[in-house]
Amino acid sequence: MTATLLSLVRSGLFDGLSDDTLLSVAHGAAVVELGDATPIVVEGDVGDAFFVVRTGRVRVHTTAPDGSEVELDHIGPGDHFGEQALLQLGRQRTRTASVTTTEPTVLLRFDGAVLDALMDADPALRSRLEALGRRHLDNRLARRTELVRTLMAAARHTEREVAPGEVVVRAGAPATHSYGVLTGAVLLHEERGDTLVRVGRLGAGLSFGNDGQHAHTVTAEVHTRLWMVPHATLADLSDAQEAVAHQQAAVSRAWSLPRKGLVTQVVGVLDGIPCIDQHYDLRDGRTVVASQLVGDDGLRVATLDVPVVRTVAGSDGRFRLHLDSVGRACGLVAHGSHEAVPAAMARVLDGSVVPDAELARLTTRGRLLHTASRLACTCLRVRRDTALAILEDGDVDTLQRRTGAGSVCGTCLPGLHALADHQTFISVVLSGLEHPTDTVHRLVLRRADGTPLPVGKPGQHVVLRHTTPQRTVDRTDTLCNAPGQPWELLVKVQPGDAFSDWLTREAQEGDTLLASPPSGTCTWDGGPAPVLVFAAGIGITPGLAILNTLLAEGWPHRVVVDWSIRREAERVLLGSMGTVPNLDLRVRVTTSGPRLSPDDVTAWVRRFPSAVAFVCGPPEYERDIRGWLRSAGLPEDRVRIASFHLEAG
Repeated sequence: MTATLLSLVRSGLFDGLSDDTLLSVAHGAAVVELGDATPIVVEGDVGDAFFVVRTGRVRVHTTAPDGSEVELDHIGPGDHFGEQALLQLGRQRTRTASVTTTEPTVLLRFDGAVLDALMDADPALRSRLEALGRRHLDNRLARRTELVRTLMAAARHTEREVAPGEVVVRAGAPATHSYGVLTGAVLLHEERGDTLVRVGRLGAGLSFGNDGQHAHTVTAEVHTRLWMVPHATLADLSDAQEAVAHQQAAVSRAWSLPRKGLVTQVVGVLDGIPCIDQHYDLRDGRTVVASQLVGDDGLRVATLDVPVVRTVAGSDGRFRLHLDSVGRACGLVAHGSHEAVPAAMARVLDGSVVPDAELARLTTRGRLLHTASRLACTCLRVRRDTALAILEDGDVDTLQRRTGAGSVCGTCLPGLHALADHQTFISVVLSGLEHPTDTVHRLVLRRADGTPLPVGKPGQHVVLRHTTPQRTVDRTDTLCNAPGQPWELLVKVQPGDAFSDWLTREAQEGDTLLASPPSGTCTWDGGPAPVLVFAAGIGITPGLAILNTLLAEGWPHRVVVDWSIRREAERVLLGSMGTVPNLDLRVRVTTSGPRLSPDDVTAWVRRFPSAVAFVCGPPEYERDIRGWLRSAGLPEDRVRIASFHLEAG
């Protein structure tokens, strides 16, 4: 027992526990003795336990896309691993790496339920573990930046001017370069006999020539400027440097930044995780790399070859701004769709000095003044009027293909979707504001002029806009009310989110803000089929809209609500929904009871095989439930995933 206690103390995980609780934890540890080269956890498996190393050593490794092994870390006595897979609500998260012993090793194994109980006993433990996860992500992104530096330094692009009608490449010829259209446009042709038949058109930002052989003859439609990078340099670099070979990096798109320079999008893999990088070649000679792991919430931006002399952290600890020797913004690290990112990104690309008053605002309020209000997308310098012109004949996908808007940090996506829907914001009044829990606000909204609000369908969301002389903040949330009733929303308090911060500190009943009409296609049409609602946390909102509709209309539908929450206190968000006729309600408090399992989902589907299912929660939760519904035999066309995570921030 003494050795176990010593290992727990050395791990640092349990610093906030009382002696009695620590002793109880030690008694609950399963001692696992393993020989050399023994697998402990395997990448891709479900994470159901965490470990502390008592004696011996283990190595952490992953598998690259080409099947080779990539070593990530070595850890020894007192170190811990596996806890990150257990932190998220309502999901069974898969392991992102494997762990194998490198010598005879003794481990202490703890079930996931133990970690839940420890976080209840020591509320600061979750924060410490999340901070540890952020450090791991920071390290990954830092290594990614260095690899992108190596790739792009060796594969410097060239530019080519082509006149209208000039042939760029011919079908069937070997593709020796990847091309990106910077300005102008090119036409794709198929050769049919002696005739060229036009089959496509590529505008600014789009690329061709990425495969081994050109599939089309490409000609310039108008005077066009192309970006080119030779395939051979990337191949030679991959052969020479193992780390780069694991990247499998490829040029995706290239855009010309107005008065700024050139930005190139590179896609690849880091530690088995897909990633996207934006590589900025600025006209003042600086090079900036923005790296983001797909499916994660981390963003790292760095100005290459500029030393970081000072780092200023935001008030919530989820954002850090890097400054050089004279106080110019030269990089940032952010977790989540943080409010400070657009303003900070503008300052990094401008290379401007950040005044002390702004740094003080960042440390106390987590904000920077936004200096680019005319831009629809700060990271890609896309002007609002440019976005509106493109959206006249296209959608957000078209806008992203042509300009890259929204493809770096994602903070601008709510505004882009509002523009794309040609939404005219209406003035609404905050007629009700409650705080049912310490992490959720309940809003009731009425139209400022007293006329009826636009009618939404259950499952639709609205964009709320709060404007001050200093900033405009958009927030997207799902309506909870029945159609035709005053709008009701549940807004989760999120660190670094200016809208929820405003609700917490300043908002009062009677305040006026702007709102878009309801939108979204994940809706319930009120058909006769039974309804299954699987929700986690604040994801209960589409379910509340369905239940409110049933109460208002008096419909006799059979409804199942299976809701996962972390704390019993969150149950209050249901309000009076327990009175809905024909409702099967299951509330799972995951810190004290069993979590939703594949068998539970299968049982509901077998009981209601003709049902329509709605799923809303964290991305991994949604992915798991969707897979379990498919395995249970529910057709895909009867599954609705009520998700807009990027928009919601």
